[in-house]
Amino acid sequence: MKRLLTTVCAIAVIAFAPGAASAQSSSDPAISLVHGIPGVTVDIVVDGSVVIDDVEFDTIVDISSFAGQTLTDLEVVDVATDTA
Repeated sequence: MKRLLTTVCAIAVIAFAPGAASAQSSSDPAISLVHGIPGVTVDIVVDGSVVIDDVEFDTIVDISSFAGQTLTDLEVVDVATDTA
């Protein structure tokens, strides 16, 4: 499950909002997290702290506040098991 969550997170974490292709004209990028694992509710953890909790399948969460940051310890944790 850890490998599946990590893989899906790596593939789907950053989905640019419509119009992001013209980011050269905008200084504020829109970044979204797209949850695509049916039947699993997850928490997004950065550096050991939950930054977004109880994200359910088919939810799009605005994570633009993390734009420009390097997140070195990012985990997607299944809330049912507390495992990444």
